Amino acid sequence: MLVSPSSTLGRIAVVHALVLSSFLSWRFGGMEATTRMISAWLALPAPFISALALRQADAAFRRQLAWILVPLALLTTLVLISAANPHMRMIYAEGEPLGLVGREDYLHYLPSTAWPRHTLEDFLLNAGYVLAGLNVLITRPSRRVQIAALTCVTLNAAALACTGTVFKLLHATEILGRYPSPNTNFFATFVYYNHWGAFAVLGAAAGGALALYHLQQAGQRPWHSTPAPLFVVLTVLILASIPVSGGRASLAAGLIIALGLALRFVPRQLHLSARLRRSAITVAAALLVLTGATLWLARDRIHFWSNKTAGQYQEIQSGGIGDARLAVYRQTWDLFLEKPVYGWGWQSFRYAFRSVQSFDYKMENEQREASVFLDAHNDWLQRLAELGLVGATLSVATLVGLARLALRQHWLLSPSAEIVIGLVGLAALACVDFPFACPAIVVTGWMLLSVAAGIAHQRSERFPA
Repeated sequence: MLVSPSSTLGRIAVVHALVLSSFLSWRFGGMEATTRMISAWLALPAPFISALALRQADAAFRRQLAWILVPLALLTTLVLISAANPHMRMIYAEGEPLGLVGREDYLHYLPSTAWPRHTLEDFLLNAGYVLAGLNVLITRPSRRVQIAALTCVTLNAAALACTGTVFKLLHATEILGRYPSPNTNFFATFVYYNHWGAFAVLGAAAGGALALYHLQQAGQRPWHSTPAPLFVVLTVLILASIPVSGGRASLAAGLIIALGLALRFVPRQLHLSARLRRSAITVAAALLVLTGATLWLARDRIHFWSNKTAGQYQEIQSGGIGDARLAVYRQTWDLFLEKPVYGWGWQSFRYAFRSVQSFDYKMENEQREASVFLDAHNDWLQRLAELGLVGATLSVATLVGLARLALRQHWLLSPSAEIVIGLVGLAALACVDFPFACPAIVVTGWMLLSVAAGIAHQRSERFPA
């Protein structure tokens, strides 16, 4: 059977996104200069794949994609204009750079940014990641290829979860036992445990989506004759690594996806035969045992979380700031109010916040020195301060365009619904941390969202009513 050009392009787009996701996840999540440079070259084919796909697409699909691509193009234009209109300048002493200070000779009524080079480098790199993920939707790969993409994401996350758990139990002080980490709170190949937690949430969403999808396709056939049990096990392994990794915020996000998957799974069992229900109960009992074992393995971290949370609560009661995040959020909001229309510019938070930072902020109870903040520890608030209302509106418009691709009832079917639940968990984590700063999460998140939207769109085309 001949393969159509669009089918070939869809496979290329999926392989491209998977290569980027896998490479970044095994190379410190992409939080390292050499890895980012290599990934920039790997992302270069993304716009060419997009252009070919748009050329092959029919007029109706191009009109639907316009609701997604036009806001992204306008956001890109906003960032490019800001790079030509910097509101800060570098000062030097004896030829050495000292730091950035504000300037008044810029056009206040146009978008601006603090440091154009940093803005362009980071934005264009992230644009390549986003486009690589979106190509999984734009090229319209077959359902079989989309399910294969979810399978690869699940297997990769499970392999990283097992690797990280082993080294964690061995009390490794370096990544994979050989690579020094800039952050002592690392897990698997990720230099920051909450970045791993975000990636694990996406991997669990993909695994849970596949388990329920195969269960949905099986009908009244025995569930153990499908791949569903395998993906249940892989999903549990991924979720079990989150408490072992040690991040409180990650654990909360993991509980969201675990609860969401449970609420999707349990109602389906009520319609099974008695024999199949007994099998499901057996699996549930095994999962409870695994949960208990996970909590036992993570008992040291749980004890640490309890003491840390209690100490922060006592500090708040005595008039202190408790967790410094709360104070950072207040001053990030103040930054937004200073430039509410266009914001301070993409990746300008680290420069703008220094002018308002109170240097007694400490992120840990036992920390002796003040923290220097590169991120607001709230991606949504940081993006609002950096892009303003205009950029935030364009970002929301992109998500609305994705939602418009399919009818609501098709978004509620597997695997789309479970992926959306995982993205909700990721969004919750982004309220207290900075997962969107991790390249592996950006690529994987957009790829999973594209799969969810693509399958829901295909169903809407087949069953429009």
